[in-house]
Amino acid sequence: LAQSGPAVIAGVVLGALVVSVVISLIATVVVYWGFTVRREGRRVHITRGLLERRKAFIPLNRVQALKIHANPVRRVLGLASVSAVLAGYNAQEQEGQETSMVLPIARRESAFHMVCELLDIDTNLESLEFEELPSRALVHRLLHAVVAAVALGMGAWALLGRPGAFGFVLVPIVVAWSWLAWRGAGHAFAGDHFVVRSGALFRRYYVVPVANVQHLQLNRSPLQRALSLATLRLRIPKANPAVAGLDGLR
Repeated sequence: LAQSGPAVIAGVVLGALVVSVVISLIATVVVYWGFTVRREGRRVHITRGLLERRKAFIPLNRVQALKIHANPVRRVLGLASVSAVLAGYNAQEQEGQETSMVLPIARRESAFHMVCELLDIDTNLESLEFEELPSRALVHRLLHAVVAAVALGMGAWALLGRPGAFGFVLVPIVVAWSWLAWRGAGHAFAGDHFVVRSGALFRRYYVVPVANVQHLQLNRSPLQRALSLATLRLRIPKANPAVAGLDGLR
């Protein structure tokens, strides 16, 4: 590669990316082929696998929360996945990741419907009215993002000279990202469950039974105190969903 031209290097990199995507797609199909999920009383029965059929039983009393997530492509296509935050499983291990997957991919309305069925929620989560963050929370996000981007741009300029000035391109990017994250954040109650929405491009919903919350943590940085904001963290096993930018007390 050191003796090859830019076109050859670009072709090799592109080929490697294509091969990795194909391998990932094949592995996903093999793992989740014939995926079925059904509820039997207080247990969830999951069957999956092409070369090797696997069955898993998840007691609902071990489900700490359900997570609905979608990347940008799935959001455009109206698709989403559902995974469970389980007590007693290591989320970093492959078996824990596969067992926690409740719905690999489905229509967005089907994903919300499954969450309601598993957690016995009567409210329609799709029509849930989320409480959005105040405009001061956007100011807080912008200040952090812009200061970091400007610092990186100035560092690149000092090290590389004029070419390093392109580092300032990060400023409009982080501004747009902060605005999307602020618009995507929200929280609401659905009966005895607390729903946290977050994500700029990758949208996430945490549906947490209030009874599973071990304790609440309220954090306020100096800048948040100046803006009368706070961050609320829900402490549950294996996950810590948070609402950053709530109206706080002065």
